[in-house]
Amino acid sequence: MRQSSRPTRADRQAGRRNRAAARRTCRLSRDIHNKIETDPSADVNEKEWLDHLQALSSGELPAENLRGILQQIRASARGIEQPAAGGVSGP
Repeated sequence: MRQSSRPTRADRQAGRRNRAAARRTCRLSRDIHNKIETDPSADVNEKEWLDHLQALSSGELPAENLRGILQQIRASARGIEQPAAGGVSGP
């Protein structure tokens, strides 16, 4: 007897939940990006920046998770913002 390759009801429900979670994540990411891009005070200092963005968040993500993500973004951006130091030796 051949098994059906048709998804079960539980598979369809899980797929809908995953798609909904992906949409929420995308919306949150887009909102954070827009808030960062339009806020001239976001570059003041890290604590003020984090507090400000946390206050603007919708609350869909726990505060400590949001802060951790934003700190990682800030650390990565810091590497891009700072000029590379290098030296040249020889004639």
